[in-house]
Amino acid sequence: MYRIYLIFSLVFCITTAFSQAISLDTSFGNNGTQVAVFPKNSPTSLATSRANAIALQSDGKIVLAGTKTPIGTGTEFGLTRMNADGSLDITFGTNGVTNTDFVNPPYNLSSTYDAILAIAIQTDDKIVAVGNTSNFNLYNFLDVAMARYNKDGTLDTSFGVGGKVFTDFDGFSDSATDVKIQNDGKIVLCGKTNFTDGSTYPPEYSSQHGNFILARYNTNGTLDTTFGSNGKVVLSFGDNNNGDFGNSLLLTDDQEIIVSGISNQMVAVAKFDSKGNLDPSFGVNGTVKTDIGLSGSSLIDVTSMKFQKGGKFIVAGEKYTSFNEGKAFMMLRYNANGDLDTTFGNQGKVFTEFTYSNDTAYQILFQPDSKIILVGRAFGASLAMTRYSEDGVLDLTFATSGKYYYKNTDPNPVVTAYDAIYLPTNQILVAGSTSSNIGVSRFNLSDVLGLPKTNRKTTNIFTYPNPTKDFVNIKLNSEFISIVDYSIYDVQGKCLKKELIKPSTFISKIDVSTFKKGNYILKINTLTEIFVVKIIKE
Repeated sequence: MYRIYLIFSLVFCITTAFSQAISLDTSFGNNGTQVAVFPKNSPTSLATSRANAIALQSDGKIVLAGTKTPIGTGTEFGLTRMNADGSLDITFGTNGVTNTDFVNPPYNLSSTYDAILAIAIQTDDKIVAVGNTSNFNLYNFLDVAMARYNKDGTLDTSFGVGGKVFTDFDGFSDSATDVKIQNDGKIVLCGKTNFTDGSTYPPEYSSQHGNFILARYNTNGTLDTTFGSNGKVVLSFGDNNNGDFGNSLLLTDDQEIIVSGISNQMVAVAKFDSKGNLDPSFGVNGTVKTDIGLSGSSLIDVTSMKFQKGGKFIVAGEKYTSFNEGKAFMMLRYNANGDLDTTFGNQGKVFTEFTYSNDTAYQILFQPDSKIILVGRAFGASLAMTRYSEDGVLDLTFATSGKYYYKNTDPNPVVTAYDAIYLPTNQILVAGSTSSNIGVSRFNLSDVLGLPKTNRKTTNIFTYPNPTKDFVNIKLNSEFISIVDYSIYDVQGKCLKKELIKPSTFISKIDVSTFKKGNYILKINTLTEIFVVKIIKE
């Protein structure tokens, strides 16, 4: 029978996951949640904030990004950073927070609507934040806005102009909704542009005219003119009055780009080659549209997309269960060629609702056993989660019949969810806002591998030294233990190295000399145990 041993960083003690419950981790922050309070611009202004995105730096510190709203002066890019234990990191920015006001030429107005909608962390831990900027009173002027911050939260003045980049796609309303960093350091973003008569609104409001947008930037923030048309791509799916909005993007290993969103209230996906041209081998001439069975306005939205095994990818968001009634979590899976994968869920689609409520899935997470968790919100609850098998079947052993929600009438309030990440320690960080402040909550996931309770005091496997510079030594305290394989993950759960060990072969050390300084998770599989330890690379 398999056993799993988890060694946590702060105390380096061994614990075991054994139940299938999910619970707020009250050891994190202040009873499970930590918030950051931004300074007011004036004594009479009311500073509110919300996190739209969350990411981890290489040392495990938590970056939250979104908007800071000092009433009367528009909104600003807002970022904060927490330590791994949930305490506010006061070494970041000014006392743990930083905010950026865009003054966007040619308007030259200081009162702008600036919002971060996505962030990405570079290999040097610099933070790339994307979204939009506009005049607060003239919503029909929105441009793509991007800023890069040093690891400590100060603007990187070597990027763009004073750390900021503006990009106009010639629409009334241009907004970046997702961003990724290529292996060569170039920055790719996607989003949407509206070409209406001026009746547009900020990006979180619905508008029915638009196109997908895509852009690639050099490491210094200039547009990469080898990509698309002078660095930019605008894609229409061809329907009149169609409302094409790109919301999420993925990069393949060879730097091809997949963008998902909506078009005429259908799920829309496009694939581009590394130069920004549509890939004709994907879907129909590079694009795919999937009808989910309803017509009308504002019936679906796409919020997240993640790769699964074999090049398959999952798209998630929300779908109305009937016209202008409750919304449900929505999830679809596509094959690498753009075909809907009919082996997933019900003919490629999954819809899950929390009893006639307004439910939106904002993020897709994967457990080590390949189970899928959707994190979002449900009516009357700040947080809602569902769990599925690898092939989209609701996991009835999770929480209550596969569904979990947390109301802020419960003893310890949590954030209203807008983004989330899965931690190798079998925990989930959820980003959003609570009491008008940007914040993050942490939840414990027990038995994510579906394993029974076991002895917590194993002494079969030792790893040393920790911290280490070059090698992790392995000591086995029994001749009957045989290592099958080992894997090393970064703190965001990405597998960086995996090696299969041949039968009757003994391994005594693992080379980590080429790894960057930071925290990593080492997982060792034996014939009888799964051993997981956090290692620190110096």
